[in-house]
Amino acid sequence: MEGEQADLGAVLADLLHRVEALERDPGPSGWSRPAGPGQVDWRDLEDGTVLYAGKGSGPDGRIELAAVREWSEVVAAAPGRVAGVMAALANPARVRIVQSLLAGPADRSALSTGLDDPSVGQLSHHLKELLVAGVVHQPGRGVYAIAPARVVPLLALLSIALDLAADPAGATP
Repeated sequence: MEGEQADLGAVLADLLHRVEALERDPGPSGWSRPAGPGQVDWRDLEDGTVLYAGKGSGPDGRIELAAVREWSEVVAAAPGRVAGVMAALANPARVRIVQSLLAGPADRSALSTGLDDPSVGQLSHHLKELLVAGVVHQPGRGVYAIAPARVVPLLALLSIALDLAADPAGATP
């Protein structure tokens, strides 16, 4: 009986914590859910930090990631490394390849069909650019995939690109 009361007390304390978190300022759009135990809450970040996170089911199972970086690390990053990834993704066909591979590994035939049948040379060129940048890898002969550790960063990058491409309210041409 005493153990059950302690368990009930812990459950009530957890519920109270969750309700209090929900009643706090929800913060920026998209970050209104409080973090649970062991998760990163953007409201707890120190000044000068950047957070991106995501979770979902990937082709290889459950994927969860919350990455925190110092602003200074991002600002001081080697421009060549950053530009290499951005350049690899700066082509609509390559973005389409990445979007296809986010659903799971695919061979050249499947990727070609998703790109309205480009030439073998064009597809090879696009895949080489993505491979060199480390965006895509080859888990087997003729098969291409995105490593599970790269899924959330790529989804975050694509999401950020959508936000950057959106017309800001009240912007002048």
